[in-house]
Amino acid sequence: MELTKKTFLSILIIVIVLGVVYLLYNHQSVSVNDEDDRITLNIWVKDSSNAVYTYFTQAIERFEKVNSNINVELKMIQGSDTKTLNYMNTEIINQVSPDVLCLSLHNYNCYATENRLYNLNDYIGKYEEDYFVESAVDYGVYNNNLYGIAYCIDPEILVYRRDFLSDINIPVINEIQDIKSFETYMADINSHFINDNLDKVAFSIPTLISKGTFFSSFLHIRDNVPNYNVTKIDVFNNDLLALSAMYKSFDIVPYDYGKVGLHPFFSGQAAYSIEPLSSIYYYIEKDNNWLRNIGIVPLKDSAIKFSYSEHKYISIMDNTNHKEEAELFFDFFFSSSEVLKRYHSLNMPVVLNSLMDYYLSDINYNNKELSAYIKNSFHYPISSDMDEFLDKIDNVYDLKINKQ
Repeated sequence: MELTKKTFLSILIIVIVLGVVYLLYNHQSVSVNDEDDRITLNIWVKDSSNAVYTYFTQAIERFEKVNSNINVELKMIQGSDTKTLNYMNTEIINQVSPDVLCLSLHNYNCYATENRLYNLNDYIGKYEEDYFVESAVDYGVYNNNLYGIAYCIDPEILVYRRDFLSDINIPVINEIQDIKSFETYMADINSHFINDNLDKVAFSIPTLISKGTFFSSFLHIRDNVPNYNVTKIDVFNNDLLALSAMYKSFDIVPYDYGKVGLHPFFSGQAAYSIEPLSSIYYYIEKDNNWLRNIGIVPLKDSAIKFSYSEHKYISIMDNTNHKEEAELFFDFFFSSSEVLKRYHSLNMPVVLNSLMDYYLSDINYNNKELSAYIKNSFHYPISSDMDEFLDKIDNVYDLKINKQ
């Protein structure tokens, strides 16, 4: 009887152990199968900063938590526009292609004009008409098709040094209402500098803006391209022509971040400057005192197109087999919470109208004045022959730098 009882217990233990082993094996098999069933979404981001890498890795984790059937593979691509474009093209030729691309303006222009990007006309229709800030969508259109949405808008901002203007007893301009009033104001400053023989410049322009070409000099395009149809590019208007002429009448000093030790505006060598918004945010983050020292000249609504911007676009590759999953990532990427996270972690301005009130109320920056620049920002319309046009431009600012 005792033997039978021991035998029964032994058999029972064996059965239990086998059952546990079976359950563990079955669970592992299901887990493996679940992994095998997950769709891999490849995302390439043209950027080199650690902050951008950190944001995307954390964003992908958040996305995967609510989309457990999707596995996202992230690739950061570093280098110049030309270098990264050559790299991506080589990878695609070798059958290594992304599903989602985050591109610089130059590379977006290239891919959009080469029919490599998915048409987002139907996708954008799911949003309310005023969901996005207009400049985030309008300038991503090529041949009436939307191929990307700007997730980063980096417009040029007209800024001034409060301390500088106070020292030379020049009043601050209250608002840019039109080109004529702005021209008169700048002429007064220019005259003041000449009369007092001041060894400082009134205005500085970074040559790196617009890929080393200050936007006003682009306006020579009408003169340099025979039979150029001015209606093709509507931002080349009379206001910009007047602005271009005004700049050329002053002794504007260009500078190159890579060739000078000190920034002429932030080191006190200029009263006014045109700066990318990202640069302004950078200096305020570096030293909060700049919030008191830097003033931003307000724009009056959309009176003039002033703010050339280096937009960054997110797009879907046209040859992807995962358009549905890519659109899910877009839904996530342009949700209010993610747009706010990019604002707080990367200083990328909000691109949603619903967040504009929050953006304006942030006391850490001069966002009230900045908002008009963001809303009115533009870049040159996407064109397959834009590079050819730009090659013909006589750019006096770049010529000065290139001779150094």
